[in-house]
Amino acid sequence: MMKIILDIIDGPYSGKSFQFTEFPISIGRMPSNNLNLPHDQYVSRAHCSFIQDQTNVMIIDLSSTNGTYVNNKRIESSIIVRSNDVITIGNTNIRCRIE
Repeated sequence: MMKIILDIIDGPYSGKSFQFTEFPISIGRMPSNNLNLPHDQYVSRAHCSFIQDQTNVMIIDLSSTNGTYVNNKRIESSIIVRSNDVITIGNTNIRCRIE
């Protein structure tokens, strides 16, 4: 079973860490998201999602207003996420650890 740990390294939730073992993982401002970030006004209600296939974890932008960035590059489609990649959504930077 794959596990992803999301360490928030910058932004309104800096210092918090979240661990997930079930996919997909939705991120956004709405309470229904797996990772809810209501205090970052630049995060869309449904911003992005982590998905998994048999060997990889990927992230996909959900047509967010301000985009989703992996290592400072805006993503246009799903992209494989590796350990230590930094995801930027709104003013929030998240370091990914995949185990």
